[in-house]
Amino acid sequence: MTDIKSNMLQQVEALFAQTQGNSSDQECKEAAREFVQAMFSSLSSLVWYLGADGKCIQDEAVAASEIVDEAYFDLDREREFGRAA
Repeated sequence: MTDIKSNMLQQVEALFAQTQGNSSDQECKEAAREFVQAMFSSLSSLVWYLGADGKCIQDEAVAASEIVDEAYFDLDREREFGRAA
């Protein structure tokens, strides 16, 4: 359980490290996607450790990371049409 907690804290630290400074929207988007996938993996391990079926959470990791795409949809569209103008 300590390993799972450590992994989750490292994932948070990595997200902040990847998105500090002059990170572009695309870099932040990719960092957020990686974070969501990694966090779901850690949650899966935690649920398994607690005695439940962690596979159901792990199976949703990629789908959950697609939420990031939805969060960045407006920025992506703005960038797309901004280039066309």
